[in-house]
Amino acid sequence: MHTLRVTYALPILFIVCALPAPACAQDQTYDEWLAADRAAQIEYDDTVTRQYQEFVQQEQKAFDAFIEAAGRVWGSNDVWVPDRKSWVQYSEDLEERSGVDFEAGHARVQVVVTDESDPDSVKTELAAAVERLALSGTEGPIQMFHRRLFGNGNPPSTTTAARAAPDATYTVREGDTLWGVARKFRVSRTDLATANQLDQEGWLQVGQILKVPGITPLPAAVKPASTWKPSKDPLLRGQLQTRRGKPVSRANARAYAREVVDEGLTVDTVKGSDGAARRVASVSVPLVPNHVAVRAERFRPLVTKYAGKYGVYPPLIYALIETESSFNPRARSGVPAYGLMQLVPRSGARDAYRYVYKEDRMLPDTYLYDPRNNIELGCAFVHVLDSRYLKAIENATSRMFCTIAAYNTGAGNVARAFTEGRSVTRAAPIINSMGHDQVYATLQRDLPYEETRHYIEKVTQRMPQYRAWR
Repeated sequence: MHTLRVTYALPILFIVCALPAPACAQDQTYDEWLAADRAAQIEYDDTVTRQYQEFVQQEQKAFDAFIEAAGRVWGSNDVWVPDRKSWVQYSEDLEERSGVDFEAGHARVQVVVTDESDPDSVKTELAAAVERLALSGTEGPIQMFHRRLFGNGNPPSTTTAARAAPDATYTVREGDTLWGVARKFRVSRTDLATANQLDQEGWLQVGQILKVPGITPLPAAVKPASTWKPSKDPLLRGQLQTRRGKPVSRANARAYAREVVDEGLTVDTVKGSDGAARRVASVSVPLVPNHVAVRAERFRPLVTKYAGKYGVYPPLIYALIETESSFNPRARSGVPAYGLMQLVPRSGARDAYRYVYKEDRMLPDTYLYDPRNNIELGCAFVHVLDSRYLKAIENATSRMFCTIAAYNTGAGNVARAFTEGRSVTRAAPIINSMGHDQVYATLQRDLPYEETRHYIEKVTQRMPQYRAWR
């Protein structure tokens, strides 16, 4: 997963060619579309355009709120942020987090624990978090904060909650700890300690009445974990296995989690931006050796269906997905782009949706996180590149190489590898005079951006392993 640095910022309305693929490709293609056919501009619905602008602004606010709140717990320079090839989830109180690196093939789980927690309690808490990782398919942290801010009106953070809602009270029972009570009511330990003028590491007294800031309490016997439900389709299905090589499922997830924790638990200290030092229990979890193939197989029926529907080469789609997201259906880049094929809602995804459904529509992140929607629009977008923007290229293999590059950097930049300017019409005769090997060599040598030169190599090298999947 990507660890935030203080210089990280989510762009709102300014997109340039240096942005991660395929955002630049899709925005450049959109510009070329407007230049080639001015009627397309008229067809775009102004209301939908405003909806996209509002959505991007909301994403920025949700991102900022998440970074601030998570930084208070984990430290401003140690916030895990989801990206194209990693999945990150946090608990509602942000004191539990999991991250999966789909490219490297491993996961990490961390839980904040108290100084007074005995070793068995620490293991129990961490094992519960590992079990949730194994069986989850939940929203990411930015989605969570977007929901809080704009979805159902929930507050963006526990600090805001303390100002916005009346206080609840709780009577301390035998065995209670400050950390345990905070977990029970899903508030941060810092806010609970502050509300009651307590030291975060101090002991509670039986019968003591605690003020719980701004949160409607759960019943005393109910722990936060009981509100969590396993996903019907866990994101890591088929990618975890027990010590004996058995796939992890609902039936054995708890035993697997305890097994993992018993073998590799570590405890460290982090310092949040609120100044508080916190003990953190951590464990690393390996994915199965063939985890990429397991994820790819999961989406095979959809690739077969939509590659066939739009007449695109299936191995190309698999190779694009692996390069874009490593088959991470929850992939999210800072542009933002979403899902398996990293579609940008207001440009490439919008054009593809209009091509497929003949209407303009605001496509939220949830739409593009759906593998069916993402693969359909991604295949349609590749088809549009091949059959519209690059149709003047006669050799099918040469056109495919150019399509790969255009998916990353835009058709205009592909033209720049062969001629001055961004006109595919002027570049096409030059491309048509070359063999496809010469076209590939020219793209690798003369494409304007090093990223795209590497991109075309990665995609073409990955295609052969999927030929049998046609």
